[in-house]
Amino acid sequence: MSPKSCPCTSGKSYKSCCEPYHKGELPTKAVELMRSRFSAYAMGNHAYIIKTTDPTSPVYRKNVAKWRKWLKEYTATTTFLKLHILNLPAERFGEADLTVTAVLLLHVKDISFTERSLFRKEKGRWLYVRPLNL
Repeated sequence: MSPKSCPCTSGKSYKSCCEPYHKGELPTKAVELMRSRFSAYAMGNHAYIIKTTDPTSPVYRKNVAKWRKWLKEYTATTTFLKLHILNLPAERFGEADLTVTAVLLLHVKDISFTERSLFRKEKGRWLYVRPLNL
């Protein structure tokens, strides 16, 4: 693979940033999970998004086929331009919250958003749980 920049906009190459997580290495920090999920959205890696979403999350779908179809449509029509990490979370009691701004375009319309997200570590794996109120 060429030393292309990682879609999570960390400034590192994909190979040294998010690729190891997409290939099965477990993120050791919530911020690594957030970055790798952003990259997965940007690259259309639907399996990774599903695998790293907590089953208790309101965005989790039991009908994985429908969820995968929605993810395919969403990632095909959305350009993931930049991820801004606004805080480095304190990870305590197996949970962390992280605030990010995701810069996105749906077709040509700006659909960027800022979200404070909850992450939980279950059996050594960080998972995305849900957005928190800002």
